[in-house]
Amino acid sequence: MWKRTAAIVISLVVSAGFIWLAMRGIPLDEVWADIRGANVPLLILTLLIGLVAIYTRGIRWQGLVDFQISRNRAFYIVGIMMLLNLFLRLGEVARTILARREKVPVVTAATSIVVERLLDTLFVLVVLGLVISRVPNMPEAVQQNIATIAPIFTALTILGFGVLILLARYPKVAHRILDAITSRITILQRLPLTDLLDHLLLGLKPLVNPARFTHAIVWSIISWGLSYIMFMLVQLALGVPDNLWLQSGLSMSLASFSVALPSIGAIGPFETAVIVAGRAFGVADSTGLAIGVVVHVITIIVYAITGIWGFVGMGVQLGDVVKSEPDAAPTESAEVSKEVV
Repeated sequence: MWKRTAAIVISLVVSAGFIWLAMRGIPLDEVWADIRGANVPLLILTLLIGLVAIYTRGIRWQGLVDFQISRNRAFYIVGIMMLLNLFLRLGEVARTILARREKVPVVTAATSIVVERLLDTLFVLVVLGLVISRVPNMPEAVQQNIATIAPIFTALTILGFGVLILLARYPKVAHRILDAITSRITILQRLPLTDLLDHLLLGLKPLVNPARFTHAIVWSIISWGLSYIMFMLVQLALGVPDNLWLQSGLSMSLASFSVALPSIGAIGPFETAVIVAGRAFGVADSTGLAIGVVVHVITIIVYAITGIWGFVGMGVQLGDVVKSEPDAAPTESAEVSKEVV
């Protein structure tokens, strides 16, 4: 309990700090004027595209769990995950629990989430790499830091993919390694590690199945492309048509990384990231803050709609996914071994 309390306190402090940084010296009347003058039809279109984006993420995840869940159920679960990640940071736990209810092994569901995160990280890094070299007003020190850090993260992500692909491609080697470890550390033989490894390998199947891998890549491009369009539409709605592609790409990339910081609903870090992106293109901080606030509010509304939709569609309540723990000891090892090997 104290860990969760500490996490909430840290998140509040981080959000408050970034809100102070984002709003410092910015005339809030100018921010409100920008928001009030926004093109409402474009904002409504942005909201609709956000809903479709969540649905496409559900389709992608359906493929990552080898289509063991229907498309609608995958959409419901992803919607619940997005909503619970917003404030409680319990989305991934909830997704794993709900996947287990749909007869997807816990380790398989958890592995699919790892693959999903690697795909997301790789896509954002690619966009950031394409945009950063074309930014006109990026401070040289910042550009150099990003130019140094981005390739490192890209290399680590590719390395992670490589290790996972090797495990999935050569399951017998993975089992030999596990056998070698358990033979030396005999206490591990009491744990169902073989079953867990089988389910891990099942979760990695999309990486070595050309059709499944293509499915994951295509739907990753579609879902992130829709997020990209959301940033562009908000920028247009607020009357900032210049550098549309580049600024939207930089805003989306930096905002995506800001979400990883401990905070309450990414409030503060998200807006700060968009302001920094706007500065690189000579956009006033008040307008940058307005863009960040509008995108963030629309995103929260999208998560609220899809999350509530998911709870209703799955027929579950909040207590069903935050008070229970997923079973960690799968029992279907024989059938899974046949599928993987």
